[in-house]
Amino acid sequence: ENLLIRRDCNQDGLVEWNHIGENGADNKVSPFFRKKGLLEWVDFYETHQNEEATATEFYRENVCPATVINEQVFYLWSLREMISMARLRGEDTKCYQAKADRIVQVITDRHWDPDTAFYYDYDVCAESLYYAKNMDAFYFLYFEQDPQRVGQLLAHLKNPDEFNLVMIPSLSRDDIHFDPESYWAGAAWPREQGFVAIGLKEHGYTELAFELILKSLCAETGPVIS
Repeated sequence: ENLLIRRDCNQDGLVEWNHIGENGADNKVSPFFRKKGLLEWVDFYETHQNEEATATEFYRENVCPATVINEQVFYLWSLREMISMARLRGEDTKCYQAKADRIVQVITDRHWDPDTAFYYDYDVCAESLYYAKNMDAFYFLYFEQDPQRVGQLLAHLKNPDEFNLVMIPSLSRDDIHFDPESYWAGAAWPREQGFVAIGLKEHGYTELAFELILKSLCAETGPVIS
């Protein structure tokens, strides 16, 4: 009941990233950091954490809301669970289904770029796509309804100049900001591979999905599962 009230600043039915603490991809190549970088946000709040008026002023001056793909997929998975629980309780599922349908429709229509055949995050202030190829576009494979787009996304996934490295990087290799040691700007996370694998399996790419999971389980040195 409270999520969209607090997180949907442009009333499009999707969750926006409005605050530094609202998204796990804290150093993602994103419009969120157009005015201030991650360290500037963190340093400011650490210094002024007890000064509410000052912190509010800083936020309003520097915030650049972004509609990021991974948050939409997480919300879609949550709505699926709400639908399942409502059915078990004999309750109406229409409100949850309507929200899920709205999210899928907006991402499908607004976040896809036909020229590059890829899904991108959305810059709310600029009202345009933000052309950084983040791996979370592949999360949406689970909900993708267009077979042609599935094939186009797989082409990016299999391209060694983009995402076909030892493990899938968080940012495409051909992006100017790519850094293999930087969190959401190029590093490869074992757990993130699983989100992609779920989507691949949904479209019948079971062998490729299994390979991703296997790489994730074996990513560490020795008998350690990340």
